[in-house]
Amino acid sequence: MGKTKWEVLHADVEKQEFYEQRFNCVVCLEPKLEMVYGNCQHKLCTDCLYVNKILRSNMHKCPICGRINSFPLILPDIPDDNIENQKCLGITQCCHRDRGCTVTLWKWELEDHLKTCQGQSEDIVCAKRKKKSPVRRKLLSDPVRRSPRLLKK
Repeated sequence: MGKTKWEVLHADVEKQEFYEQRFNCVVCLEPKLEMVYGNCQHKLCTDCLYVNKILRSNMHKCPICGRINSFPLILPDIPDDNIENQKCLGITQCCHRDRGCTVTLWKWELEDHLKTCQGQSEDIVCAKRKKKSPVRRKLLSDPVRRSPRLLKK
């Protein structure tokens, strides 16, 4: 006999929670593509470990086990295989990265993120400026507020 819709949804939630607990950075609790393994076998994201490619002063001890000098002093190259493994697990970057959004998240979080993404905008070409470059405008949910006349300040 097949599973009920509730059982399927519950299994999906359990799987998501497992991945989040196991593969998120334990410091910032966020999914990241670039993770560094310490010689204690714990892994943290490069954002939490390094500033300007140098190990943060508070990271000379592993925040999980307390082992001293567990992580490299200088940011190592992250192998492409490691990044691909993170992607296979479901970690992705916002599709508006080229517009300034630097969020890295789980694929199942992407739809909710896009509702409020600061990098989401659309190009509106004003009739008066056809020969010039397009004007970037923020997307607004209210169609009345989308009018280019009302967007001008």
